[in-house]
Amino acid sequence: MGFEPPAAPTILDYVCYRVAGGDSLRQITKEMSVACARPIPVDWLASNLRREYHDYEARIREARRIGAYALVEEALDLIEEADATPEAFRKAQVQADVRRWLAERYARDDFSPASRATRTLSVGTLHLEALRRREALTLPNPEAE
Repeated sequence: MGFEPPAAPTILDYVCYRVAGGDSLRQITKEMSVACARPIPVDWLASNLRREYHDYEARIREARRIGAYALVEEALDLIEEADATPEAFRKAQVQADVRRWLAERYARDDFSPASRATRTLSVGTLHLEALRRREALTLPNPEAE
């Protein structure tokens, strides 16, 4: 019953940590390629992680959901720090749009336009519809016969 040190972080822990910080798998493999002095394709890394870790899909999905918030913050920083020239602002706007689009895909419940949808009800329209239904359901008058 002695002290058990926590398990050493795995490569999947590292990848999920980076993705949760807003980095893409492409950015991660690019840095790994420099460190290893050989190219590491994204699909190779993903397929190896998928094969080695049964919970890869769930963990990377959760890391992307968390990373969506970092992407939104990056988008805001890009717009706020853009130069005053129209070209620089347009470039920052496109870059911010891409990050927002990714955030919408990674955290649909939080950032997708559908999650912001609202309903509008018109009381007047509802009242008229109720009156029409009431007229259709009126019982025949026995004295009219």
